[in-house]
Amino acid sequence: MVAITVPDNYGAVIAVALGAIPVLGFIHGNITGSLRKGAKVPYPHSYASIEQCKENAKAEQFNCAQRAHANYLENMSQTILFTLVAGLKYPQLAAGLGAAWVAFRTIFLYGYVYSGKAQGKGRLYGSAFWLAQGALWGLSVFGVAKELISCLSPMDSFYLARETVTHRHTPHVLSAKLWLIPVVAFRKKFPSPFAIYIYIYFYVGHPNRQLLLLYSIVVDLQSFLQYFIGL
Repeated sequence: MVAITVPDNYGAVIAVALGAIPVLGFIHGNITGSLRKGAKVPYPHSYASIEQCKENAKAEQFNCAQRAHANYLENMSQTILFTLVAGLKYPQLAAGLGAAWVAFRTIFLYGYVYSGKAQGKGRLYGSAFWLAQGALWGLSVFGVAKELISCLSPMDSFYLARETVTHRHTPHVLSAKLWLIPVVAFRKKFPSPFAIYIYIYFYVGHPNRQLLLLYSIVVDLQSFLQYFIGL
């Protein structure tokens, strides 16, 4: 079992991830709602048609606001998670990157909706949010998750893969277990070809499954011997 300790200054991480980011999402929704009446797009329709946009500039602006809101929702949830996870090891950096993400997303929103540029190209002013988001992802995966993954032994992937094969006829059980396989396969020490094979088996359907299985078992056996007796 791995114990997770919340560091000092983690409150700033929570303030950004669970405070500022959701508030900006609320602002997106308010802006979109305020433009709906002028665009003459009644509920439950999400966007104005091309003909409406040609006839009414407010309709085009509404579409830009709606798309900005949708894009925000597409990226908000994982950014919250990245910030919270990265903050476990890098609280100040994660909070700073999260705040930068909010700032760039605000510019993205303003440029998309209010710049007046064709096809909402004003959004590009805030496109640097991708850099902050990518940095948070990197800190989460390579800074925090990688250390947790390294604590898994080679036997972990063997038991996981064996259990997965045993339950391959029950999709609901299979889906509950498969999320661990990429994690096991890419851990720091003793990567398991067997786990990678199982992943390929169910997601790709490799035509040479038997050969892959034989190869992976041999390579995994070698990994086990190296781990236990230092061969």
